Amino acid sequence: MANSIELELQTFPKTVALKDATKATLRPLHKADERDFHQLFLGIPNRNGCSSSIASRTQATAMKMFAMLGFSELMRQEDYVKDMQAISHDYILMGLDLRTDEEYVSAAG
Repeated sequence: MANSIELELQTFPKTVALKDATKATLRPLHKADERDFHQLFLGIPNRNGCSSSIASRTQATAMKMFAMLGFSELMRQEDYVKDMQAISHDYILMGLDLRTDEEYVSAAG
């Protein structure tokens, strides 16, 4: 079965129920989301004390979500990037194996 990011994006927005039964809408990010998205990351506690588990759980959750969409981990560089508070984080490169539909290729000539 061919994977296509365009086909997958057509399935959004999706409404999901969180563990606490709160409903949430999943959709691709838009340019207008940039400020709110940045604020979300600023609100994630740093690694002092027990807050480190929150950040690592957030990263693990994001990776699981992308894995469900067909992405896989291609490379991991431990402590490769630093956030604005100079805290090191792993750099994780994930990829999606896109396949071209044979029909599409033959139609293009």
